Amino acid sequence: MSYGKKKKSAHQKNIEKKNEAEKKEFIKEQIKPDRNKLTMRILKRVVTTLLLATFFGVVAGTTTYIVNSVVKVNLPIGESDEANSGEEINIETVTETPMETVASVYEEMQPEEIATLENYSSIKKKLSAVGNRCNHYLAAVYISEPKKDWFDSDIADKNSLYGIVFKHQNGKYYILVGGWQDSKDEISVSFMDSEKYSAELIAEDKELEVAILSVNDEDVDDNVSKNIKTATFNSNSIIDKGTVVLALGNPNGVPYSVESGAIVSDEVNWEIIDSEMSLYTTDILFNESANGFVSDVRGNVMGLITTKYTDATGKTGLAFISLCELLDYIEKSAGGMDFTYLGIRGTRVTKEAKKSEGISDGVYVTSLVQGSPAYDSSLRVADVITAIDEKEISDVSEISTFLSNHSDGDEVKLSIERRNGSKIKKETIKIVLGSR
Repeated sequence: MSYGKKKKSAHQKNIEKKNEAEKKEFIKEQIKPDRNKLTMRILKRVVTTLLLATFFGVVAGTTTYIVNSVVKVNLPIGESDEANSGEEINIETVTETPMETVASVYEEMQPEEIATLENYSSIKKKLSAVGNRCNHYLAAVYISEPKKDWFDSDIADKNSLYGIVFKHQNGKYYILVGGWQDSKDEISVSFMDSEKYSAELIAEDKELEVAILSVNDEDVDDNVSKNIKTATFNSNSIIDKGTVVLALGNPNGVPYSVESGAIVSDEVNWEIIDSEMSLYTTDILFNESANGFVSDVRGNVMGLITTKYTDATGKTGLAFISLCELLDYIEKSAGGMDFTYLGIRGTRVTKEAKKSEGISDGVYVTSLVQGSPAYDSSLRVADVITAIDEKEISDVSEISTFLSNHSDGDEVKLSIERRNGSKIKKETIKIVLGSR
């Protein structure tokens, strides 16, 4: 048995036609408003464009009128336009410029000032020449520290630092490097942009961010070796503001570049273990990757560039660590000697503190190095060390000088003052020195 479609009656067909007509009418009514809206949007855009065109036309016309009223244009007068075609148009300004010209400034300068200005370029060239000569003891240090990729495999990340050759002895070149972060698995060095030679890490100080490296002179090509010089040091402990210096190595992100400037600040002292170091700021611009060294105008090394202490030295002027703070480290590290240490950080007792707190001259202990002899003793933070082995001290640098004459295992006596409520108690503490 099969089923077929039922035929629609005439009445049903009439109803469907009526419904279809109503749908079409409804759609027309909905489309009309949309078309009206579209027409209105187009008209608005046309009107807006015309108004803007009119506005800018008025502005352009006004500007042209003002310019023409200020500048007088004299055209050459001829018998005809054809006779004047191709001739030069002379423009004569009516109003005088309010700014002084360079020529007028130059004319008003004194002879001494003119000589200074004319010599400036010559002086800059001479300073650059000094910097270029310093390249003979400049060493580019390439370090490779392992990093991990997505699959936990090692990736060699190449970057470079710039140090100085400060000694050539026993078949080795010794290199002082600043900006050091940590021990590296692979270290190579190039001299004057030569090929790279394998280097050995002799010593490192993570607090100062310096390291001593060595390169076997047998590995260095003879043509390169004959041009390598050892640096000379300016070990003057007094460096004044205004002193002209050269920044060499990579002071501005450009390898082997030379920048010159002057010292603008010499007032920053930074606490380090058992001592303090002097930081100097210059007016030389730098970037965060700056490293290398600073010399005087004769090319004598004065210090190492540092970007570690920008909170104290500022974020615009290049800073450096005075070489005087590094001489003991350099000599002992190159000789393979250990450093005798106590393990404190401290600062000088100020006159204000003496007056307000009633304490004596000495070194105020700000922190103790974990695991150090001082840390393992009964010494505490906020104690004031007034003497070592009955020798009075008033500055933390005196502790460093004292330690340089002692060895690991020596016992010393610290005379201290300790506040206990409103009272100040004096004590003597015995400490056995260590090495690092």
